Amino acid sequence: MIMAVALQLSNLLLCAFTTLILSFGPLSRLSILWRNVLVGLVFGTVIFLGQSNAYVLPGTDAPLDGRAGPMLLAGVLGGWSGALITCTIASVARLALGGPNILPGLVFLAGFAVVGLIARTYDLRRAQGDPPWGHVSRQALVICLAGYLVVQFLPPVLYPPVIVQGAADYSGPAFALAFLGTGLSSILATAGFINLLHRLSRAPIALELLVRRTEQAHVAARIGTFDADYSTGLAHFDLGMRRLYRMDPGPDLIPLQSWSAGIHPEDRAAFAQTLDQARAGAERGQVEFRYLHPDGSESRILNDWLSERDANGTITRIVGVHVDLTAVRASEAEVRTQTAIANTAQKNAAIGKLSGGIAHDFNNILAVILGNLELLAESERDADAKQMITAGITAVQRGAGLTRSLLAFARQSRLEPVRIDLNDLVRETRNWAGRAMPANVITDTALLAGLWPVRVDPDATVSALLNLLVNARDAMPQGGRLTLETSNLRIDDAYLLTRHEDVPPGRYVMLAVSDTGKGMDAETQARIFEPFFSTKSPSNNSGLGLSMVLGFMKQSGGTVRVYSEPGVGTTFKLYFPADSSTIAAPRDLQGPQSEGFAAPGPRVLVAEDEADLLQLLTATLEISGCRVTACASGGAAAEVFVADPTYDLLVTDIVMPGSLQGTDLARLLRKRVPELPVIFLSGYASEASVHGNGLRPEDIRLMKPVPRSDLLRAVQTALRKG
Repeated sequence: MIMAVALQLSNLLLCAFTTLILSFGPLSRLSILWRNVLVGLVFGTVIFLGQSNAYVLPGTDAPLDGRAGPMLLAGVLGGWSGALITCTIASVARLALGGPNILPGLVFLAGFAVVGLIARTYDLRRAQGDPPWGHVSRQALVICLAGYLVVQFLPPVLYPPVIVQGAADYSGPAFALAFLGTGLSSILATAGFINLLHRLSRAPIALELLVRRTEQAHVAARIGTFDADYSTGLAHFDLGMRRLYRMDPGPDLIPLQSWSAGIHPEDRAAFAQTLDQARAGAERGQVEFRYLHPDGSESRILNDWLSERDANGTITRIVGVHVDLTAVRASEAEVRTQTAIANTAQKNAAIGKLSGGIAHDFNNILAVILGNLELLAESERDADAKQMITAGITAVQRGAGLTRSLLAFARQSRLEPVRIDLNDLVRETRNWAGRAMPANVITDTALLAGLWPVRVDPDATVSALLNLLVNARDAMPQGGRLTLETSNLRIDDAYLLTRHEDVPPGRYVMLAVSDTGKGMDAETQARIFEPFFSTKSPSNNSGLGLSMVLGFMKQSGGTVRVYSEPGVGTTFKLYFPADSSTIAAPRDLQGPQSEGFAAPGPRVLVAEDEADLLQLLTATLEISGCRVTACASGGAAAEVFVADPTYDLLVTDIVMPGSLQGTDLARLLRKRVPELPVIFLSGYASEASVHGNGLRPEDIRLMKPVPRSDLLRAVQTALRKG
């Protein structure tokens, strides 16, 4: 009997192992149908072997075997195909066994198959799909146990004579206990073996899955873990560490000496110091270092470590994590760069606003001085006095040049852009400016054929180019090579993101001025566009040249970039927006200089809030033969014109006290006389567009201080057009 029980248990274990193999082994990749077929074959074979080695109760032909468990669970795990195959094999085995109870035995088998399928159907509905395969749920087990008891009472009801003939003491309690107990035990044992092996097999799989997911998370987060044996000098690197240091799959243990060879030479001392701290007794620490990869790239790594010691306090292992901070540090550097750019822009805006205000007021002062000196020069007969007056005029003109530089930096200078070929301008400038270059400076050009046209102020562009040429010459006192280069460039969003260009995307024309001179360090490069900053002596430079270039380029819709290396040279790149329009350049509206007007001269209404400048304008125009009415404000000029609208010309400042600015005055007077010609005077060229819509394309705008000849030419031109 003991041998029979052992064989039955081994058969039940065979069912459990088969389920395990089909759940997690190579056969788990089979389709559901083939897996169910294998369940039916194995479970059917187990029932066949169990019936062949069953223990038969004395005085009966009723075998005590474990067929109930495999037969029921074949339906639970194998579905219709598994239950059908198992039931077929078990029925063949029962027929081969023979005896008077063949028919009840077949009823048992069929009933067990049906109960197993009922349990499976319940599981499918409860799980809303396929339940976890290889596992018997508690609900399915309860259905199997209950169904087994129901099936056991069917044969006595259906076939009592047969049962009585084969088992005279069938109704005895010992028989019932042995027969029913064997079946219930086989169900519990089979399900228990299957679930136990399922749980045991899931543990290493779950652990492996956890390890794999952790490594994947480390790789995604650019984190690696290490475990270094201090005595052997070998370390275990996980997948994250290997990816971090771009290592190929290889041995599990990495020699620390070969790995540490990639640490940046400048950071090796700091890395060695943290090891000294560990040897001195520190339990944990951090160190950040740079690591050089074989391809030449560089990573920034944070090493966070923890030391382990033996009972004697001797360090045995160092474990920890390495975190790739390359992207973090690059982002921090980007933030610092953008902050510096924003601070520089804010500072330049403040200085520009201050410079513009100073230049505006200073222009008014210069206008008065220049006008009076010019009047004196015409009336003075003494040669020495004329010489002194001429020197005064020259000084005023230098002062006017200084204010133009200030306004260029403040982006408030007057520009008259026209459509030009930048190559032509570069060639012309090189031809006449090249003569001023020392003999030991070689000038080359690399001008792109088919260069896109640009719309710029030619004079301001030449001035900016001359500034760069002079700087290049001064940077090569021992001689060198100066190169002028042009090219077409398309700037897209990706380019702007990587180069930090503060211009909109589009087509640009690049003009580069390169020298092989002394070059500049990073500190000097950061300050070269600051107004009044210069590396030259104060007597040789005002420090406004490059700031004027930057202001001009910004006002023209472009930008400037500088690339320099000490001892190698410097390259300035000017980026001009390409012009795709076909509008022709405006004609020069200035006529020849007027020497005066025949009597009776034109009637001119002048509006200027600066008393000295108003007096000067009045005198200059009256001397030329004009009949002038002077007003100190826009409101006063409006009252005069309303009373007598027969004036031939209005000369007005743009910015004046009161509510009626120069553009407002022009618009008001033109409501009465639409064709009234107007000359606008301003300390800023940009005021004309800022303070209203009173300007027309044919209106003339003059920048203070206005030389007498320019003013008279403008009056003649305005009257001729009017």
